[in-house]
Amino acid sequence: MARTLFLRIFLLTLIKFASGLQSDDSPRLRTFKTYHFYKTAPCVLYILTKYFSCGTVTTFINPDLGIDPLIERLNSEEYCQSVILKSFQDRSGFILTNVYVITAYEYEDMVSGLLYLKRDKFWNPRAKFIITIKRLKDEEVELVFRNLLKHRIYSVVVIRNMISDATIYTYYPFQNNKCGNIFNEAVILGTCEDRSNITDYFPTNDITLLKNCVIRIVASDDVPNFISPSSNFTVYGKYVSGLDQYLLETIADKEGFKTHYDIFDVEEVEGIVLPNLTSTGLLMYLDHGIADIAAGGFVLMENRYQLFDFIWGFNYASYYLYTPAIGDQKWKQAFKEFGVETWVLIFASFLLVMFVCIILKNLLIDDTFSSLNLWGYFFGNANSGLSINKTFRIIILCWAWFAFFISNLYNTALCSLIAVHVHVKPHMANIDVLKSLSYKPCISDNTRMYFMFAYNQTLPEGEYIHDCTYTDGSLAYSASTKNYYSIEMEYSYKLKEYEYLDIYGKPKLDGSVFTDSQIIVMYLVRGFPFIEKFQDYALRLFESGLTTNHLKFINLRSFNVMQRHPKPFEQINLNDLKVHFWILIVGQILSFICFLFEIWYKYIKQDKVFKKIV
Repeated sequence: MARTLFLRIFLLTLIKFASGLQSDDSPRLRTFKTYHFYKTAPCVLYILTKYFSCGTVTTFINPDLGIDPLIERLNSEEYCQSVILKSFQDRSGFILTNVYVITAYEYEDMVSGLLYLKRDKFWNPRAKFIITIKRLKDEEVELVFRNLLKHRIYSVVVIRNMISDATIYTYYPFQNNKCGNIFNEAVILGTCEDRSNITDYFPTNDITLLKNCVIRIVASDDVPNFISPSSNFTVYGKYVSGLDQYLLETIADKEGFKTHYDIFDVEEVEGIVLPNLTSTGLLMYLDHGIADIAAGGFVLMENRYQLFDFIWGFNYASYYLYTPAIGDQKWKQAFKEFGVETWVLIFASFLLVMFVCIILKNLLIDDTFSSLNLWGYFFGNANSGLSINKTFRIIILCWAWFAFFISNLYNTALCSLIAVHVHVKPHMANIDVLKSLSYKPCISDNTRMYFMFAYNQTLPEGEYIHDCTYTDGSLAYSASTKNYYSIEMEYSYKLKEYEYLDIYGKPKLDGSVFTDSQIIVMYLVRGFPFIEKFQDYALRLFESGLTTNHLKFINLRSFNVMQRHPKPFEQINLNDLKVHFWILIVGQILSFICFLFEIWYKYIKQDKVFKKIV
């Protein structure tokens, strides 16, 4: 018993001694020491109640949710705002808020904490921030605001904890046309003890002035969305900008800012957001703060807009499935000019008329009608005579007009089928149908990435072919080999449609709609201060038809080449009409059999009957 008691005392002594050796950076020790500093909770609550109405949803970010006195004051009756409590690492948020209250022990805690918050899909750097740092050195004040500027946090007050008071700082990143990119100085608004005399904690930053600002843009040379000036793409011999460029340059011309482009080759992937919320490709430049905008035909995806801002509404497009054009299967289309319902109605009408005529024939004992004669009206072969009965004649005449119109409509459709290219539209219900195609996949990396991260679907894999890794190469390879299919945006095909024609001017590829219309966007760095202005311009340009008109102008190159391309009459093969010949042959055989039967019945059988009577 004594040994056990001695052992317990010895262990407790070691634990107490070890806790005394903890460094000043220990969270437990820092929590204890902060209580010797000025209590900032009344100051923070004063700012909240002064600037934000009752019911405002506020996000409180604090490493010690159950210890900080600010948290203890939240449940008081005088505070009526809605509160979301979380730590820096907590990503369980479910709503975007416009007010943040952040508490950190030291400058390093705030820096690392903002890196975590940056990956939160509900992070809103355009909100208003109240940041309290309990131990902040003089030389770290400037570093705090430089870090806030890096994360595009502009509307903020920083409370620096002191022993007897707390100093309140802010900064003006848009003052004197700084464009939110340059830090000048930290401004002292006052102290918490003198908080009621501070006139404006969140002075209005004039972020609407863009004059002389430089917007950094990264893009891939993806025609028609982005066209590099060094490319050989011209319309009427002159360089034309892409649709995204047109939008940006129009805004720049109206607002007076400058644009700086970094244009990459078309083989540069757009980029994706990985499960750890880091980015690849062009999006990586936004993630690292190197660029402000990423353009060049980006499609709106959920995991992308969770990490980046975007402007939309200026362009829409659909993915199409492009397969080798089929020219030797027209006979399969010959009876598809009418739908199944139409053929059923025609056949049902024939049965109804035949049934009525047979009844009338038996009642009137009229030999002028034959069921086979009803088919003759479809081919312009009328009966040799009509019944003397008025009702019978009206029915036959109505049927004759019906057969005449049906026959002419079908012949018109058949002539169109023969004279133009047959566009076969396979039914593409899901990804599984792709596996049943007789062609091999030639799908670009951007398309594969989109379907993987937008629909969680993996497109069929094939052998590695370099040309299939990017859009233009994928379409060109499928058109030239006749053994591969591609899935690309419709505008990518339309832009170079003249390259996918054979010597007779017929398309080498058939296209079918594979997805609904997708929203084309330009992604912006999170917290981009001018997003509202850019979005307003994008919608107005689209609604006025200017973006659509510019896209048509870009496509003039393909249209002009298509018009100059020779269009000879399409050669007709007997193989295209083999179904019709089979029907003709079968009809001739049936006619010959009927002819033999009539000879046998009228001459042979009747002669035998006559001889027996005689």
